[in-house]
Amino acid sequence: MPVTAYRKITQAIDKYADHDIDFTDAALVWLANKYQQQQILTVDKADFSAFRLNNNQWFHLLEWYPAAI
Repeated sequence: MPVTAYRKITQAIDKYADHDIDFTDAALVWLANKYQQQQILTVDKADFSAFRLNNNQWFHLLEWYPAAI
């Protein structure tokens, strides 16, 4: 993660403070915006259902199917 990304990550943390966003989630939001990716694989559907990309688009949440043990 480049140091130049920290400002944007901090902005995401501030923007979504009511969702108790952590650094990792904010970094994923930054990465999705940087690489223009709308799809994301997460088990944190509640929060990522609220997060948006810079172009005001919602994330497309991919289903997580853990392997049977």
